[in-house]
Amino acid sequence: MNKKIKKIIFLVLSILVLANNIYATTFSQLALNLSNGLIATITKLSFGFAVIFLFWGIFNFVSNASDQSKREEGKKKIIFGVIAIFVMVSVWGIVKSITSTTKLDNSHLEIKFIK
Repeated sequence: MNKKIKKIIFLVLSILVLANNIYATTFSQLALNLSNGLIATITKLSFGFAVIFLFWGIFNFVSNASDQSKREEGKKKIIFGVIAIFVMVSVWGIVKSITSTTKLDNSHLEIKFIK
């Protein structure tokens, strides 16, 4: 990957994660917000990349109707995109069902540090 693209991705991720932490008053709240913000950002970006990969495969499959090898390549991208989206949605559903069944709520989670 190009170094400029890596720097841009890092900058965007940093801004998105740090934007959630404007109102953090304690270090433990800041650490919790950073971890939750990072996980949420990575989850959204990976889901977005999977959807883009799926549509890119559909585009390759349709636009290269005459070339059989490129159609097969597009078909593989479609399959991998669908599998990636299915796995992410399944994991999200399992986590949501476990947290709702056990009534877990991480909004009041506090990290204790030894002084």
